[in-house]
Amino acid sequence: MNIDWPANYRLPRARDVTPEGKLSSRGQQQDDCRQSGDTMYETYWGLNQSPFTSRCQPEFFFASDIHEEVLARSLYLIEQRRRLGIIRGGSGLGKSMLLHVLAEEMSQTGQKVGVVDASGLNGVGLLTDISIALDLASPVTESEDQLWFALRDHLSGLHFAHQPVLLCVDHIERLEAGALRILERIAGDQLHRENSLSMIATLRDDADRETDRPASASRILRVPQLFDELTELRVELQPLTRSEIHSYVHARIFVAGGALSIFSDEALDQVFDLSQGVPRQINRLCDIALLAGMSERTRRIDSEMVIAAARELRIPVNTSLTPSRVPSLL
Repeated sequence: MNIDWPANYRLPRARDVTPEGKLSSRGQQQDDCRQSGDTMYETYWGLNQSPFTSRCQPEFFFASDIHEEVLARSLYLIEQRRRLGIIRGGSGLGKSMLLHVLAEEMSQTGQKVGVVDASGLNGVGLLTDISIALDLASPVTESEDQLWFALRDHLSGLHFAHQPVLLCVDHIERLEAGALRILERIAGDQLHRENSLSMIATLRDDADRETDRPASASRILRVPQLFDELTELRVELQPLTRSEIHSYVHARIFVAGGALSIFSDEALDQVFDLSQGVPRQINRLCDIALLAGMSERTRRIDSEMVIAAARELRIPVNTSLTPSRVPSLL
């Protein structure tokens, strides 16, 4: 199978990703290219947008049994104005998506909501980003103490105005060590014992197993202990089941305006086997499979196209369980 790739398109490579896990300028250009509907597969498949985008778009949230439970428990913590909840889970399970769904739902109830990506931030960076997220014009300073007192005063004003605040902090395992103390300080500040501020943070469970830097692993392993006494909710996301994957893919295609029959049942079973139920892997496989289908001018994605997509993405394929003829995407 030879995909007729757009001239300026290629899959993101390792060099396109910064040490903090973000796309470099080169990688971002490629990501922008693959999201441009006129040059990709949306028109061919009758879609109004890409159903498998990597961006956190709440309209694509899929409420599996475990995701629905985590969402409900998190909403309860926020509505009861408890202090701190931690959403744990492996890479790609939808923690960031869940955080954005929470933020959107609570912003519609009148809460002041701030969302911060903690990736690679030190103390000054974290305080600055939190201040901006909560609509505070933070002072132009590199002094952590000045930033802290300005933020504390801002939170005090919101407290006395009876304005509930939700702070969502994504990827706390990627914070620099000193910044962890700031989150503990915010969560444990005596002023907020009357429950004017709630914090929901995400923590990647497997981060310590995916780094070769002992110091980084040690820092990540400290995160749960740091928040242990303050945390009032601990929930953990799990991969999707085989049946949930069928519903997950169908739901995303439906939101994007496509026909639910684009993927055969056999193709979706193959997606489960190759992704192990991890939403990020599901999205990547289905995205490339749709490109393959467009290249082949087919009207349905079969299991062979999914396997070819896995090979393009360098996802291990068990050859003993694959069809006898699997085309190459190269």
